[in-house]
Amino acid sequence: MTAFELLTSTLRDAGKTVQLQGDKAACQCPAHDDNRASLSVGPRRDGKGVVLHCHAGCDLAAVLGALELGARDLFDDGPMRAAYSERNTYVYPDGRKVYRKPGKRFHQGGNTKGTSLFHAERITSHTTTVYVVEGEKDVLAAEGVGAVAVCPPQGAGQKLDRYDWTPLHKKHVTVVADKDEPGDKHGRQVAELLHGNAASVQIMQAACGKDLADHIAAGRNLAELIAPPSESVSAVNGAVQSQPREGEPEAGAGVMDMPRLWKATELRGAQQPRWLAKGRLPYCAVSLLIGDEGIGKSLFWVWITAAVTTGKPLPEFGIPARPASDVIVVCTEDDWAETVRPRLEVADVDMNMVRVICTEQDGSGAPVFPRDLFLIREADPVPALIVVDAWLDTVSPGLSVRDPQQARQALHPWKEIATATGAAVLLLTHTNRVASPNARDRYGASYALRQKARLTLYAQQDDEGLLLIGPEKANSTAAVAASRFAITGKPFFPAAEEHDGTVPLLSYIGESDRTAREHVAASVEEGADEPGGNPAKTFIYQYLIGHSGEAPAVDVLKEGRKAGFGEQELKDARRRHRAPRIVSRKASMGEGWVWAIAYEGGEQPRDDPEGGEDGTKVDTPSTLPPSPPSADLPPSAGPANGASSHPRGHAPRARETFDGPDNGPVDEMVRAGGIPRRVGCLCQHKPNACHWCRQAARHTNEPL
Repeated sequence: MTAFELLTSTLRDAGKTVQLQGDKAACQCPAHDDNRASLSVGPRRDGKGVVLHCHAGCDLAAVLGALELGARDLFDDGPMRAAYSERNTYVYPDGRKVYRKPGKRFHQGGNTKGTSLFHAERITSHTTTVYVVEGEKDVLAAEGVGAVAVCPPQGAGQKLDRYDWTPLHKKHVTVVADKDEPGDKHGRQVAELLHGNAASVQIMQAACGKDLADHIAAGRNLAELIAPPSESVSAVNGAVQSQPREGEPEAGAGVMDMPRLWKATELRGAQQPRWLAKGRLPYCAVSLLIGDEGIGKSLFWVWITAAVTTGKPLPEFGIPARPASDVIVVCTEDDWAETVRPRLEVADVDMNMVRVICTEQDGSGAPVFPRDLFLIREADPVPALIVVDAWLDTVSPGLSVRDPQQARQALHPWKEIATATGAAVLLLTHTNRVASPNARDRYGASYALRQKARLTLYAQQDDEGLLLIGPEKANSTAAVAASRFAITGKPFFPAAEEHDGTVPLLSYIGESDRTAREHVAASVEEGADEPGGNPAKTFIYQYLIGHSGEAPAVDVLKEGRKAGFGEQELKDARRRHRAPRIVSRKASMGEGWVWAIAYEGGEQPRDDPEGGEDGTKVDTPSTLPPSPPSADLPPSAGPANGASSHPRGHAPRARETFDGPDNGPVDEMVRAGGIPRRVGCLCQHKPNACHWCRQAARHTNEPL
């Protein structure tokens, strides 16, 4: 249940009128005698939940109290719900622990003599603005909207100089004082401690409620904090240094700043798009890599990472030679030690330039975003590439990406991170395997991601097992052809009985003659699922029928070209064949690929095969017996008289015991070049009958 649904249903249960108006509702306020539906319920501007506003003046605490709800019930976002929980454990960098219990009861444990500020470790050299608040709940609320914030233990009314404030030196500091006398005094003490050490200090208060947590719960942003009326505070704020340090943006201009109204001329001037890989991976933007499971998508980002971390060019993929840069990686699907690291090393990635976000040293423990985005935002040095494989595994459990609004809520922070760091962000996800010529139909739960992403790369496999990757959606570049990659094994570990010691490695083969979207469209032909639906499909099916149900792909293509078909036309026809499917797989012996008929259940049905020249099924007389063994052709021998071999599914029936009469006239007819046929058999248009038909003809003592 979403926060909006919870609030409106609770109001109805309380007997209040609720009038739905799209994603908003006008309701009777439970905190006063309301006859005018003066309570508004609507979405937050940051998409993290809902906002309540009583037009009659009731404050948020009174409305929630009347409904027996808490501030956490206003949020859908998992980290924000955790921030407003009445039961929490706050861990300080030096080991101090503060335990919060319902009723604002607190006790401490761990290193209670520590001097660290709460979350001071999250202040880095790239942090420009820090908010100082009174309590840990306020810190978490500020972080939930993208700010960097700290607080001393035990709040106001203590000696603050016992704590370590050096992480705030040379930073622009905004002290958010609680709206009471102790809060006013606490704010001035912090400002005095930081005077002369911080780049600037100002004291502000919540516009709604008592503290910053109340302010944010009411739907206000950080730009809407207000200055306290105290004259002493005004004097502090009047002394705020207006000029930032050299090379730093203006005060408050960090990545956590909230929106305000700008003149167009005040904003950054026009710039050309910047590319990590021209036409394929833009900087300062979110890109998507989508494809079926198990085809080698992860090897692609490893290939890119090798170029980024070493500075080596990949001109075939639009990456020029440039200085080596850092890459941040999140891996949730593959084991770090057994899979990911070996792949990175065989690809010659500079491991010193790769950083991994996880909870354990063995690489396990996936982060949750946007809660853990501060790790990327504050990374030093700033990465050039951020890879998340797979993105859906890192989405907060409280969000359903199938809901467009919640999907955008999960994705928007990535856009902010891309803008703030200037990095190329690559999120990996899987297709839903829907057979559709339109790539958009294959995104499944990731469709909202496609809408939000600047560019999407689509990965698919061709008939030779090569990996095809190219832009399927590109907002700021012309369409480019898909790139073709081979996957080979490179020796890495010592060979053993259970493992050959090789690790897969991606290598560039060349450029395809089509875009990724054209490849997707060609892989499916709607309304053409029956064999014989087009000449190329009919040719492939009959060719395989004549070769025991499978044949080397190169042979099928060679004969198909002789028959007047194009190579790509044949490959497309193979993929489109649905009844039965025709698969492309690695040959069991030796090199190369084979095309094979894949019957449902593993073998050809026992009734007559569908197909023929026109793709129709021909009924067979019920008097026709199963295949007997041949007196002149043992089952272990190949077809006689140049006859074509029949599908493997018929082999057991051809070996069944049969004690029929000697059908000499039929044998004579076969030897003389006659072509007896079983009715409906696909060999009927071949120069010679198959063994199955010849045996059936001998049994009936007449040519078919």
